[in-house]
Amino acid sequence: LTDHARTIARMRAALPSNEAVEDEVRAQLALFHADEQPAELAALRRLALRWMERLEPLRPHLAGAVWRGTATRRSAIHIDLYADDVKGAEITLINLGVDYDSAEGGADRRGQPQTVLTLAERCAELGEPVTLPLAVHDHDDLRGALLADARGRSWRGAGGPRPPGHCSSRACVAARARNGAEGESACWCRECTRIPFEGV
Repeated sequence: LTDHARTIARMRAALPSNEAVEDEVRAQLALFHADEQPAELAALRRLALRWMERLEPLRPHLAGAVWRGTATRRSAIHIDLYADDVKGAEITLINLGVDYDSAEGGADRRGQPQTVLTLAERCAELGEPVTLPLAVHDHDDLRGALLADARGRSWRGAGGPRPPGHCSSRACVAARARNGAEGESACWCRECTRIPFEGV
């Protein structure tokens, strides 16, 4: 290794893990935003669900803070699409009558530029627009998409629509009641979607 490579390796080793950073975010939320954050998260998840239903042909998977449970009203709703190609994803949005921006958002796991289609929708519950970045992945990348973190939690998940009342597990009922989703067509409990609700 060159000196430069060794320096970069040492810097990376000194950085906290994603899980450690998330722990600090959760602690901050519990300390300063415990009253409003659960309702804001629930509103964002309901909006995410509506978009996942609309984008179902593109195999949507919810990711980021809305999936992991640390989102606030200022958070974007990150959705990963596992499409046959970028053009197909864009045509789907056009057919839905959706205005969007297209940009390169870094590289995929093959090192190729990744396309991110970004749109915004007003969330009536929050009274303000929410940004939805849609990262378009190759369909084949879906095989490794649900790998768990060091604690067994997935970084993204399909969740998605389910028949009303399909799950009556105690954990699921508690999660729906706790997150304002009682009576909706989707369950947001750990058993159903692997969303890491704390205490469920």
